[in-house]
Amino acid sequence: MFIACEAWAATNLPALGINDLGSVGDFVFKGLFIWFSIVVAIASLRRGKWIPTAGGFARILVLGFFSLTLIVSA
Repeated sequence: MFIACEAWAATNLPALGINDLGSVGDFVFKGLFIWFSIVVAIASLRRGKWIPTAGGFARILVLGFFSLTLIVSA
């Protein structure tokens, strides 16, 4: 969780006008991150199994996008 919060803080907080950790936006993000993790952990198998599957599809899409842009730029 700490790595995700640091990555979020480094990339998104300045764009949102939040420059310090420990602000309201920082706590909201951390709270949402924790509750999302809890919901995923207790989700029923029928619905919960689609969360990692969606992540796998997203990885394939991102890999395909970057491969395509590499071929076009080459």
